[in-house]
Amino acid sequence: MNSKIKFYEGVTGDGIVASIAYGKSRVIFDFGGPFNPMTQPYDGQVEKREKSWVRDAIRLGQIPPVDGVFSEKDLGDESDVTPYEGSEYQTGVIISHLHLDHMSGIGMIHPDIPVYLHEDGYKLQKLLDQIGESVGERDYTPIKLYQPFWIGDIKVTAYYSDHPCAGAVGYLIETPDGKYFYSGDVRMHGGNLEKVLEDLDKLAAEEIDVLILEATTFSPKMYERFGDEPLKPSLAIPAGMISEQELLEQVEGGLADSSSLGIFNIYHRDMELIKGLFDVARATQREIVFEPKTAYVVMNMIGEYPPVFIPDNEEYEDSQAAYLQYVLEKTPKVVGYEDILAAPHKYFLQNSYENILELFDLAVKGADYFHLYGVPMVKGSRDYENMERVLKLTNTNYAAFANLFSYNHAYPNNLIYIAKAINAKYLIPVHSTNPELFECKASIRLLAEKMATYVLEDGVLTKE
Repeated sequence: MNSKIKFYEGVTGDGIVASIAYGKSRVIFDFGGPFNPMTQPYDGQVEKREKSWVRDAIRLGQIPPVDGVFSEKDLGDESDVTPYEGSEYQTGVIISHLHLDHMSGIGMIHPDIPVYLHEDGYKLQKLLDQIGESVGERDYTPIKLYQPFWIGDIKVTAYYSDHPCAGAVGYLIETPDGKYFYSGDVRMHGGNLEKVLEDLDKLAAEEIDVLILEATTFSPKMYERFGDEPLKPSLAIPAGMISEQELLEQVEGGLADSSSLGIFNIYHRDMELIKGLFDVARATQREIVFEPKTAYVVMNMIGEYPPVFIPDNEEYEDSQAAYLQYVLEKTPKVVGYEDILAAPHKYFLQNSYENILELFDLAVKGADYFHLYGVPMVKGSRDYENMERVLKLTNTNYAAFANLFSYNHAYPNNLIYIAKAINAKYLIPVHSTNPELFECKASIRLLAEKMATYVLEDGVLTKE
């Protein structure tokens, strides 16, 4: 009997869904959809069909047609996809982290299939469910770093990842005939490099057969930063890019040199960056102020209890939502328009895109807007152009960091460093527009094909 690996999504671009099977045991790693605002069907006008959402997601390419995962009821009578009820596999789904391109489809998975998250990710998902960011009602199983668990005959162990999302991990997946490591999303320029390097040493000792490594930054635009010189494994940061610490220092410098209101737009799943923003606020003697939803997540994830600002949003009018009542009870104070306009230099205020029109009243004395990975992220999209228009109309000074000066993914030379350190026999780059750019002398590179199956036999990986 031989283990088999199949890639349903993510061999080019994002939206990772893949599986490793041994006999009747199967592990699916990540269950997300491609992130592309330019082709998003649910644009605020098109409504999701509640009874057909799984079938529609497959038709729209938001999730791949994986056999043995979806319920018979959700697939309907006309589907060519084998339902869970007709599958011979004992399946478990492991999630590397809670960015949507890695987990947006987990609410579609049959409720009898266990979905595993690191305990911090488990806690975060429960909070997201309570503030209206659920991806579907279901149970999850929390797991800890370095504590193995079994899905049938397959052993799974979570390893640390320094991706900024709470609970980010990679997975060592061991079948009776081989060892695989799926990295999830990784970076080497966050604040926990020493821990990353320790885990690379542990993984090297495992003598891994197949390394499935994210390669997001292997794109022509990033690649050209290295010029004509061949890429070498290193921990260096490419010219023109910055580390997370340098990003925070630049935000701190921008606030220290300004008497205007400081505004930040973040992705409130990224706890590491949020922790850094608290330090920035303290260093610049500003109060950091959050919108209620993010405040709820922050209070419960990192134990900080910041002031809150209540946007002029119908969601907060006479709301009895449990999360809002919790925030209002725990916050030291609610900051209003009058407070901010009286002393804008004393505040560092969250403004998410859905509340961007608040800038018409908040930025009247000037504001500096730090775009720190919050949506919208894609230049040229309607939302991004709308954001730019409002910033211009409100004379808000825009400081862009997201995907311009700092990535939340390891740079190409760093990825080669990771591949060389782990020293697996095979390297399969995924989660990249151009995986063919990723070359590492330490391993045999395999460019996987979407929906293709590969068999590991006597240590040799071949296409079935």
